[in-house]
Amino acid sequence: MLGFALAADAPDTWQSFALVLTARLEVRERATIATMVCDTLPDDTLHEVMSAIGRGAGFPAVPFNDVLREADIWAAAASDAELRAYLLTAFHTLGLRDRREFLEHANRRATA
Repeated sequence: MLGFALAADAPDTWQSFALVLTARLEVRERATIATMVCDTLPDDTLHEVMSAIGRGAGFPAVPFNDVLREADIWAAAASDAELRAYLLTAFHTLGLRDRREFLEHANRRATA
C-alpha cells in the first residue's frame, strides 16, 4: 500500500494508506513511525507539518543534555501561538543586557 500511495501521490490515496495503518497497526506502532518520520524532516518542514496538524508542542520538556537542541526540537513542534507566548515571556524575563544582546542578534539575522 505504501508503494501505491507513493506512486499515485494523491490526497485520497494517502488517506486510504492512513486508514490501512489505522486498521493494521497499534497506536504505539503508528506513533513510532510518526516519530521516526518527523526525525527525518528539516526543522522548517517539521514546523509546517505540526502547524498543519493543528496541535502544538505543549509545555517544553526539561532539558537534560543539549539545551539548544532540545529547544530546537520543541520549537519545531510548537504552534505559532506557543512560539509567540514563550518568546515574549522569555524575553521579558531576561535582564536588560541580555535583552539588548538578543535584539542585536535578531536584527543582524533579519538583515542578513
